[in-house]
Amino acid sequence: MSRMENKTFNCEKELTLNIIGGKWKMLILWFLGKEGTKRFGELKALMPGITQRMLVNQLRELEEEYCT
Repeated sequence: MSRMENKTFNCEKELTLNIIGGKWKMLILWFLGKEGTKRFGELKALMPGITQRMLVNQLRELEEEYCT
């Protein structure tokens, strides 16, 4: 079992889905995996439906979850 911020996960799949959950995180990871490193503005331009605030929040959550 893995724990992340007081949450308990039964397997790696459940943990992974929790980290990448939501519409935007998957798209962010897909663009970065497909096209490599991107500046914030470049990433925003690839996803015209996302607000700047949402992109900042999603990137921060990914960073927090990945770097801890």
